[in-house]
Amino acid sequence: MPRTREQLEKALADTEAWLDGLDPNELASPDSDAADLRAIGEALRAVAASDLALAEQVAKANHC
Repeated sequence: MPRTREQLEKALADTEAWLDGLDPNELASPDSDAADLRAIGEALRAVAASDLALAEQVAKANHC
C-alpha cells in the first residue's frame, strides 16, 4: 500500500507518542519485558524511516 510522506511522518509521530505515553512503572514490573517493547518501537521507527527515504528518492526521480 503506497503511503505519502505525510502519512509516514504521522505514523512515526504516532508511534513515538504511544511509546512516550507508556507507564515506566508498569514496564518495570517483573511481569513486563520492556526489552521486547523497545525492540518493537525501534523496528517501527526503522520501517518508517526506510519508507520515508524510499518516498523521497522516488519523488526526486520523478522530478528529474
